[in-house]
Amino acid sequence: MNDIDQIKHDIEHFLGTHGAEQTQSPEDAFTPYFLHKHFSLAPQEAFRSSSDGKDDAGIDGFYLEKAEPPILWLVQAKLSSLEQSASKGIEDLARALPIVEKILRDGETDLADENRVLKNLRSAIGRLDPAARASLRMKCVLLHLLPNAELWRTRARTETLLRDFNTKALDCGFGGRADIDFFGPKRLKFGEREVVPQRPEPAMLGFSGTEVALADGSSCWFGLAALDDLVSLYDLYGVNLFAKNVRMFLHREAKKERSASSHIKETLGAICFKGALPPDHFCVMHNGVVLQASGVVSNDGHLSLDPGHIGVSVLNGCQSIYTAWRFREDVLKRKDAKDLVCRERWMAVRVPVRVVATHSDDLVRKITVSTNRQTELESSAFWAHHPIQLEIGRRLKKLGVFYERQDGAWEQISRSEQPSDRERRERFMNGKIWIEDLGRAIAGAQRAVPLAHSARPHLIFDSEGAYARVFAPRHLKSVRLLVLLDNLLRATKVALRLLTEDVGYLDTLKAGSFMFPAFRLLAQYLVKAKEWDRLRDLGSSVLPATRGSDHCRWVTRQLGSGRSGIQQVLRDVWWDAEEDDWADPLETGRLDVAFAKLRLANVDIFGDYEWAGYDDEEGASDNPEQ
Repeated sequence: MNDIDQIKHDIEHFLGTHGAEQTQSPEDAFTPYFLHKHFSLAPQEAFRSSSDGKDDAGIDGFYLEKAEPPILWLVQAKLSSLEQSASKGIEDLARALPIVEKILRDGETDLADENRVLKNLRSAIGRLDPAARASLRMKCVLLHLLPNAELWRTRARTETLLRDFNTKALDCGFGGRADIDFFGPKRLKFGEREVVPQRPEPAMLGFSGTEVALADGSSCWFGLAALDDLVSLYDLYGVNLFAKNVRMFLHREAKKERSASSHIKETLGAICFKGALPPDHFCVMHNGVVLQASGVVSNDGHLSLDPGHIGVSVLNGCQSIYTAWRFREDVLKRKDAKDLVCRERWMAVRVPVRVVATHSDDLVRKITVSTNRQTELESSAFWAHHPIQLEIGRRLKKLGVFYERQDGAWEQISRSEQPSDRERRERFMNGKIWIEDLGRAIAGAQRAVPLAHSARPHLIFDSEGAYARVFAPRHLKSVRLLVLLDNLLRATKVALRLLTEDVGYLDTLKAGSFMFPAFRLLAQYLVKAKEWDRLRDLGSSVLPATRGSDHCRWVTRQLGSGRSGIQQVLRDVWWDAEEDDWADPLETGRLDVAFAKLRLANVDIFGDYEWAGYDDEEGASDNPEQ
């Protein structure tokens, strides 16, 4: 693996381990990765000091170094090997200079909309005394992946851009106090260097309540917290605040008249605008929020939440916090900005909270699932952040396939019209796979797993043993194979429906029930028949399973008596003449008979064939057979 590929791999691993990987891209993680590795910021602190989309005025990230005088590092990151991208980075850094000058002078930017990184930058600069602000130096950093940066630096275009940068620095009063530096592949080779993170700043939460010690040494604070402080956590951390939750904000659900989000907005409107409800009624009308931090200290009506190495996270209450944040941004600030009474009512709203201080990932996972069971929750949510699922997601992303582990994650980026989200959607041009659909596809193809697990995927995720059998390493050698199986399972259902319409003795067969035994038989048959070209096509992208699609028609032909003979075996094995009806499609004994009739008893799609290397576009053989 060359230096550039290794850096990209390390960034993706950092994102999957520490970020909201479901709704962020490697481009989003380049700056946090650099801040973490170069300045030893804790991962969540690195993300909060970085841009999360548009309106960042050319600032992808910042670090305020405590020195004499203080040094403000401004970061612009281009996860690209193209010279035009690096050139654009210099322009963006120059564009940032007057914004920083405005913040230093007035504490504001005058921008209609501010990215979170600008808000946090204003806050950091605001804590400096006037003398420090006046003497502050700036180091502007361009991160890039140019393989030949030395040649690019000699280009006339590059030299012009650097002169323009220096001129802009002089115009903004930074003459002699601002320069530009470049970090390319050689300087970004951080490798496995262990980072001991700096102690991050705590997040403050207005609170009244009590502490309860837990048997494992953890503790939990129960009480009421200020809604405005909870909303401010989203200002600080953005979507990474919800990275450990089982779901993101459910936009479609929120639009429903009787949704929790609609009820919260209605309650806040009645409190803030109409005065129809007193602020203290909010805490008895809504369920509340569960937070987790590395440490918690109570002091004078506040909780100080220590992010530590693992950060501050919302384990339950994503819908509440995001809804309240949107209410503040879209309604409270813009419609009644000068209404002091309205503002006072908002500041008086309190929310029931539990704040858990722990370092145990296992406890965090259990709390997340348990507290989210108040609303309907799929059992697969318990495994959404399991290392195996994170790794599957990373590998599928390389194929341009979105792996939806968290409920609402795809909707989070698919509904947005922000340019950064449109770019993320374009990364997933090859479709999406839901965690439960993948589980049922693997279970359906593996003879050692009961077929009922494919028909009822909750059986996979309700049991640690079943989960381990389905998501075993031998089943995950190739994510192209996983995409293939997902496509094949969905196409099998459509193909069976077409056969019931065309084949008389199948007219009463229920395609939705018999898709599972038919799929298991078909998966083994196709590998035995060495249908490599078609299997490669089925593993390239997630295909829509429709009657008119080419691959569904092809699967229909494969099921026919002239190919695999599966359609005839379904009739011969599962039709019960005495009952004049079809037998249970999941009956193990009948399935064994069907395998014997088709001479597939000794075929194992996962074990008999070597799928390693199948994911590699160049190294994948048309024949993955050993």
